[in-house]
Amino acid sequence: MLGFFKNKSKGKVICSPCNGRVVPITEVPDPTFSEKILGDGVAVIPSEGRFYAPADGEVTAVFDTLHAFTMTTTQGVELLLHIGLDTVVLKGLLLHHIFPLVIR
Repeated sequence: MLGFFKNKSKGKVICSPCNGRVVPITEVPDPTFSEKILGDGVAVIPSEGRFYAPADGEVTAVFDTLHAFTMTTTQGVELLLHIGLDTVVLKGLLLHHIFPLVIR
């Protein structure tokens, strides 16, 4: 073994919540995100209609309109996941089936 990974810490790992193309948060056509008002991050332009947990952890809050949720990973990282643009106006219409599966 060459030792490339010897004594290397795994660090904190956050995966993409969906398959697709990752773009800088500054390219999102919504100033709340592009101006980093809610903090730094990335956006993913999905290539399919599936959404996954980006890390092991616990969902800590779900917005009433079901367009976003927060979670705390098992490593203590707090995440805000926002699904889509202009999804607030949908009032959870397309997302209602996601959260009953994860909230206990």
